[in-house]
Amino acid sequence: MDDISGTIIENRQIAANYFFLNIRLSKPMGKVMPGQFVMARLPGNEVFLRRPFSICRARGRDIGIMYKVVGRGTELLSRICRQEEMLILGPWAKDFILLRAPLIS
Repeated sequence: MDDISGTIIENRQIAANYFFLNIRLSKPMGKVMPGQFVMARLPGNEVFLRRPFSICRARGRDIGIMYKVVGRGTELLSRICRQEEMLILGPWAKDFILLRAPLIS
């Protein structure tokens, strides 16, 4: 699996300490299923390790990630602006199927 470069389309605050990040990938990632995540490499040299993020939306080459600022990495991510580049690796994890359980009365 290779890194896929992506351009930030949107990085907006949606609630206190919560952000929505929309990334346009340079090529399609393939089929994304519930439960999968990506490993993101943040721009710059301040954070060495990648950060895992659950995928909350995938449409064509665009993926959406919702995250909470809890540490240095996500605090730096919250300051990334439109048109900045980042690297994405994924999707990772075994997917699952959402089942509707019958209501018990």
